[in-house]
Order: sequence, then structure tokens, then C-alpha cells
Amino acid sequence: MRWVTLVAVILAATVSTTYAQGNILTNFLNSFESRDNYEGAPYQVVRSTGQYEERYYPAKKWACTEQSGPEGEDIANGMFMKLFRYISGGNAEETSIKMTVPVSTQVSRDASTRTVTHRMCFYIGEIHQANPPQPSDPQVFIENRQPITIFTRQVPGYMDNNDWNNEIIALSGILTTAGESFIPAPYWRVGYDSPMKFWDRRNEIWFSKN
Repeated sequence: MRWVTLVAVILAATVSTTYAQGNILTNFLNSFESRDNYEGAPYQVVRSTGQYEERYYPAKKWACTEQSGPEGEDIANGMFMKLFRYISGGNAEETSIKMTVPVSTQVSRDASTRTVTHRMCFYIGEIHQANPPQPSDPQVFIENRQPITIFTRQVPGYMDNNDWNNEIIALSGILTTAGESFIPAPYWRVGYDSPMKFWDRRNEIWFSKN
């Protein structure tokens, strides 16, 4: 299972890094906690229909990494750990930053080259919003995400590529039937739970309101 692989990678990181072994282990152990114990990216529910929500997210800073590859490949492999090392002290101040929710991944496709780009981001908690520590890894950067209004709904379980694609089709159908104007691409894959959480999982697809 994917969570077993992630556990192995995290544990390997605890012995291969010298700047933040304790911070990485602490963040790993904290990942077993309920998502309710994590600080969440702030938003306002503009409207809830019972089938979907319209939400407004204010401008905030997120720590991100980006990777591109051929369509159909698992190009997100390793991206989570780059961000995890950043919050575990892999930054200019060697500061430990508490894990937050959600983890959002913007997915963009280039039809001309048949490539897909994933931009995975961790929300930076409010205490670090004004002056987030600069990443040590050049492949990690701070994104000044602009205000955005999105449509979404919550779905449970573990998600693979087929699950995400099915949810894209389902949500876009619901929004189209409801007469909503939205931008189908790029979209976001959004998760709220550690891979070590086996039940009551929360996943979302985000479409920008047009």
C-alpha cells in the first residue's frame, strides 16, 4: 500500500538528514493525529446546496513544489517528502513548522506535449504567514496564493488516479446540471488526512469559480 511506502521513506529521512532528525520524527508521529487537531487553511462557505459547496479562500502563503511528466505517470512521487522536510527544519532558520491541512495539488495539462504538471502545496500556518522561513531545497518555494472562490464536495476513502478522475467527472456533472460557471482546468486534488488514517477520510476536487 502507498502508506507503507510513505512510512518507509519518512523513517529513512530520519536517519539520512542531520539538520532536523528530531523534527521529522515528531512531525511523523503527529501525522497519526486527527485532522481536527491540525490548523486548516481559512475559508468561508459562501453557499452549501447539499450536493456541493461554494467557498472563498483569502490570499495566503503556501509552501509548494512542482513536478512535470508524461500523462499517466505517477509524477507526484517524492513531492510530499520535499515539503515534509521543509516543515521539519529544512529551511533557512531550521524552524519546525506544524503540519497543517489541507495538502492541495494543482493539476495542469499541456495537450500539445501530453505532459502533466503537479504543484503540491502545504498551507503555511498563521504564525508564519507574515514571514515564512525560506526553503533550503531549491525545488521548494513559497507561493503567494491569490484569493480564490471554488466549488467542491467531500468524498471519503483512499484516492488513486481513477478515483480522482471519477470525482472530476461526477463533480463537473453536478455543477453543470446546477448551472454553475466554473473553470475545469487546472483543478486541485485536495487531501486532509495522513496515509496512516484508515477511516473517515476527507478528499476534495476543487474547481475555480468562473
